[in-house]
Amino acid sequence: MAKKVILKDGDGNQLHPETKTESVISPSGWLTEDMIKTAHGVAQSAVFDTCTSLPAWALTLEEFDFDLPEATSMLDSFNSDTKLKKVSITAENCTTMQGAFYNCSNLKECVIDAPNVTTFRDAFRGCVSMQTLDLTACTRATMFKDAFRAADNVRGSGCAGTIKLPNCKASLNCAFYYNSKVTAVEFDTIYATDIGSFFLSCSSIKSISGILDLTSCSNVKKKSLFIIRF
Repeated sequence: MAKKVILKDGDGNQLHPETKTESVISPSGWLTEDMIKTAHGVAQSAVFDTCTSLPAWALTLEEFDFDLPEATSMLDSFNSDTKLKKVSITAENCTTMQGAFYNCSNLKECVIDAPNVTTFRDAFRGCVSMQTLDLTACTRATMFKDAFRAADNVRGSGCAGTIKLPNCKASLNCAFYYNSKVTAVEFDTIYATDIGSFFLSCSSIKSISGILDLTSCSNVKKKSLFIIRF
């Protein structure tokens, strides 16, 4: 995948449209893989908030399309970035996305292709503007605890829209806890290890589709398999 960053101003006009996305990733080359790989060192902050030497136009990042073959962690990488609206990331060696998009309140579309990620804990909490979230390529995920619930434990919010989960064996504990924004959840088969409060108080959900295998679940008495379609 080409490394691409699309920058737009407040009116939606693309900045520096002459940039060829298949070559350099910005006119000044300010964005590097190292910045993304080390972004988790910026605690409770958007990726670029402390990059004081960046030109002003660089801080209007709204769309992010990147291939990060060497990245191994995206811990808290876009935490509280309220400018971000659209994300597509390929990161084949990344193993954690814990808190990656926590409280990205304007994020609408997100596709993650990271087959070796194991944890999405807190990853999409507070993404209240989400329309579509696709995690189907992340088949080694084992942890979705609190992944889509409200940020800062504020009931009545959470990751919105349609969420597509991967085929995996994972903990779903509190994944959608008090999420009143999500409308649909889709998956083929999930081998759940924990389903405590999985869909607790999801007042806006209209559709759940998939097979939920509870034979390895730690907190149900009767081991069984559910085929969910509604």
